[in-house]
Amino acid sequence: MNKDLYGEKIPLPEDVISYLERCDKAAIGAEESTEGYKRNKELRNSKEVTYQQLKRMKNFFDNFNGNENDLPFILNGGHYVKGWVNKTLG
Repeated sequence: MNKDLYGEKIPLPEDVISYLERCDKAAIGAEESTEGYKRNKELRNSKEVTYQQLKRMKNFFDNFNGNENDLPFILNGGHYVKGWVNKTLG
């Protein structure tokens, strides 16, 4: 059950880290206050994610009403990271 994962740290696969790096470079004009900016940087630096972070990421993707070209969507990893988050939590 997912509650057993509470507090656990999950290593980020290299492909996800690389994709987040590409997203960071593609988010031209993003500032530190842009939603997803700090998360992107934190995930790339730590190379791991907590269960709680995964749940927040899922919540972001599930409730995002913009389009795939919006900076917050790009910084959070777009469809690629959304798929990874859903797979990991599934």
